[in-house]
Amino acid sequence: MTDEQSATDDPTHVQDNGRELVAQAFESARRSGRLNWTEMTTAVLKNRLLDITGRAFKESDYGARDIASFVKAYPDLLALDNSAIPPKVKLITTSVTENAKLPIASQGRIRPDLWRAVMDYRSGRSYYWDGKQAIANDSATLGPLPKFPTISSEEMDNWRRNFQETLPEKISLSEQEGEQLENWVTVRLPTNNLPLQARSLWNEHLNNRVVKLLREWFRDNSLLMPDDMVQQRTTSRSATPVGVAQLREFILRCVKNMTEDELKAINLPPSAVLRAYGGGEAGLRLGLGRQGGL
Repeated sequence: MTDEQSATDDPTHVQDNGRELVAQAFESARRSGRLNWTEMTTAVLKNRLLDITGRAFKESDYGARDIASFVKAYPDLLALDNSAIPPKVKLITTSVTENAKLPIASQGRIRPDLWRAVMDYRSGRSYYWDGKQAIANDSATLGPLPKFPTISSEEMDNWRRNFQETLPEKISLSEQEGEQLENWVTVRLPTNNLPLQARSLWNEHLNNRVVKLLREWFRDNSLLMPDDMVQQRTTSRSATPVGVAQLREFILRCVKNMTEDELKAINLPPSAVLRAYGGGEAGLRLGLGRQGGL
C-alpha cells in the first residue's frame, strides 16, 4: 500500500477532509453576504459541497448514506434540525471558517493562456502545452504535444443551465430576474446581462469549472500543474469602477426591499427631481411635494 493510498483510506484523514469541506461551504455562505449564513437547508449544504468539489462530492466517500447522515457525523460542528421542512443545518462554531481554504479559483485569476486554452471555443483553434505555457496552433503541426480540452459551445450551454438550476438555492430571485436569467441562458448573453447579484456567483462558478477541468487534465496526462495557474489579483474589487446602469439597478433593488419608513427617509437630489418631473419650478414643487418636502 502506498503512502497516498494509506492517507486516503485513513478514517481520520477522511473525517478531517469532510470538516474542511464543511468549513468551505459555510465560509462561502458568509462571503456571499447572507445575514444568517450559519444556517442552511441540507439541500443547500449539499449543493455548496458539490460546487466546492466540482460536483464530485459523494456522501458515501465519508461513510454516510445521505446528506443527513453526513451532517450527523460531525456533532461537534453541525446541528441537524429535522423538524424543519426542509431539514436545516446549523453551524455550531464559527471559528472553523476562519482558516477555511476557499476553492482556488475564488482566490485569484486563472492564467490568461490557460483560460484561453479551455474557453476559446469560438475560434476553432487548438491549444497545446509546450511544458511552460498553452500555445495556439491552427494546423496542429506541433508534433506530439498534449492538447488542451477546449470546451464546446454545448458544454458552455450545460454550464449555464447548471448555474441557472442551482442559483435559487443561493439567492432569491424576483420573477423579473428569473426571466432575465432564462434569457441569459437561452440567448447566450454576456455576464453583464445577468441580474446584478448573480454576476459574481457566475464568475466564481465558471472559474471553478475551468480550474477543475485543468486540474484533471494535468493529472490525467501526468503533467506537473503550474504553480501560477491561478494568479493573485492585482487590483482590489472595490477599486473596480461601477457603471451607471449597474449602480441604478443596485439602487432600484434596494428600493424594492425598503420599508415604508426607509422610503420616507430617502433624500432625492433636486436635479434628479427636475429631470423626473419635467423641470422648472412647478416640476420641482411637484416632485418635492410627493417626497413630502413641500
